[in-house]
Order: sequence, then structure tokens, then C-alpha cells
Amino acid sequence: LGTLLAVFVYFRRLLWRMAVSLLPGGDSQDRRLIWLVGLGTIPAALAGLYIKSHMSGVFSSPTFAASMLLINGVILVLTGFIRIGGESVRLRSAMGIGLAQALAILPGISRSGLTISAGMFLKVSPQRAAEFSFLLAIPVILGAAALDIDNLGTLAGEQLAVYLSGAAVAFVSGLFAIGWLMRLIRKGKFLYFGVYSLALGSLALVFI
Repeated sequence: LGTLLAVFVYFRRLLWRMAVSLLPGGDSQDRRLIWLVGLGTIPAALAGLYIKSHMSGVFSSPTFAASMLLINGVILVLTGFIRIGGESVRLRSAMGIGLAQALAILPGISRSGLTISAGMFLKVSPQRAAEFSFLLAIPVILGAAALDIDNLGTLAGEQLAVYLSGAAVAFVSGLFAIGWLMRLIRKGKFLYFGVYSLALGSLALVFI
């Protein structure tokens, strides 16, 4: 929820436009974006429920996570060798980015990295792909929080303070990370994240 707040703050103007578009006479493009976000969320929702029920063991395997970091790195590096498109998000690209988000539930896969890459492979402009990626994070984070809402009742005193301080740090670091990522995307340096992911995955496998 701390990172979710960071998304709200950074994209506050876009989110306001989308909210206003629901009023009579609102902008049709912004209203269409809302429906595309809803459509792109469906694959992750289904995948999240399935993985939680049948594949929870992958989240406790460092080797699996390190291996996924390598796959993540390869995908991100490949974005540096494709012809950049300039399209907005459409029905086909919304579904493709949504499927990428579903795969990103696996540990070691960067959610924003994979979804932005998917958008770029589908000829969406990097800027629009990044915006759509973070918009997709909103219902996913809210859904994950809703599934664990009952656990909040067990937190009290010092334990609650620990979680709140963690959320505060997540907000500050998340806000910084979003801004940094968006600047790198505008400069066409997105593949640097792939190089980092490859190095981190390789190092992790060596130590494991």
C-alpha cells in the first residue's frame, strides 16, 4: 500500500483526468483507458488466485527466483534491439501487457519491467507502456491487500508501528524509483535494468 500511494502521487494528474472522464462530457480516450486497465487486470487476478492455491512453494525457492531474474534480464535487454513504436495502448496491447503482469507474479520477475517490455514489443510507445504498467498496478495491489485485510486485525502496538514504518519507506523509495524509471525510459535506457537483472541473477546463483 505504500508503493500504491507512490503511484497515486506520481500519476495524480493522469488519474484525475481518468476520474473526470466518467462524468458526462468527459474525455472518451481517458474513459477508454479505464476499461483497458480493467481488462488488463483480469489475467493477473486469475493467475494470482491459481498460484496462491497451487504454486506457493515457488516463493520460498531462492534458486527459482534467481533463475527468473536471468529470464527477466534477457527480456529487458531485448527491448534495446527492437524498433520503438509510437502507439497508444489498445485492446490487443492491453491484453498482452495484462498477460505479462500475470507472469510477473512469479518471484524474480519485475512486474513493471515485464509489462513495459511487453508494451514495447507490441509497438506501444515506452512512455505510454510505462504509464499503463503503473495503472495496472493499482487494482492488483488493492486486490492483494484485500485478500490479507483480515491480518491487519492481528497487528498491534510495536508490530503495527513496524509495518507502518515499512509502508512509509516503501512510499518514499517507490516514488523515487518511479521517477527514476520514467526518466530512463524517456532517455531510451530501459535495457540497463536488464543488465542489472542478469548480473544480480548470476551472482545469486553463484552464492546459492
